[in-house]
Amino acid sequence: FGPPTYAAANVILTALTDLCEESEEPTREALAEQIGETTLPQSILGGELAFDENGDPQGAQFYIFQIDGGEYTLVTD
Repeated sequence: FGPPTYAAANVILTALTDLCEESEEPTREALAEQIGETTLPQSILGGELAFDENGDPQGAQFYIFQIDGGEYTLVTD
C-alpha cells in the first residue's frame, strides 16, 4: 500500500499548496474540490495521476490473478 498512499498524500499536499496560493483561508470543501482538479504530471505510480468526474483516477485498471501451481493466470471473467 506504500506507493498508492504516497501518491494520495502527494495529491492532497499539492492541492493544498495550490489552494493556499489562491486563498487566504482554505476550507475543507474547497480542498476536496481542489483535489479533484489536481493533476500530477508524474507520480510514483508510473505516470500522470488525474481524476475523472467521479473522483476516480483516470485510466485506472484493475487486475485479478489466480495462482495455480506457482503460475499466475489473469482472471478475465
